[in-house]
Amino acid sequence: MPDVTIPCKWRDLPSYVATPSSSGPWPGVVVIHDAGGPKPDTRNHADWLAREGFLAAAPDLFHWGGTIRCLRQIARDFSERKGRSYDEIEAVRLWLTQQEGCSGKIGIIGFCIGGEASR
Repeated sequence: MPDVTIPCKWRDLPSYVATPSSSGPWPGVVVIHDAGGPKPDTRNHADWLAREGFLAAAPDLFHWGGTIRCLRQIARDFSERKGRSYDEIEAVRLWLTQQEGCSGKIGIIGFCIGGEASR
């Protein structure tokens, strides 16, 4: 199930999902990309987490606009600790909890801008 669309109140959120090869239950991880947007390294991180026994979902937080526009929105959301970015990350977190094989325990890992999201 590598590429999925996760429902969100703003707009469906394209995401990459990596599933462990071992039997569940697995904890989940939301993998937040860096300021460059989702790239192969984001998928590689999700794949690595799956190999370690985590159900990993990497959403594209830039899916609705250009890089600069999205970065500005994310910066506003992080400073206010609410908004579209938080809603999208929460949608992914909730989606993970509803997946067969997920233990319901969810973490967030981030790189660059994603490190702010996980505070």
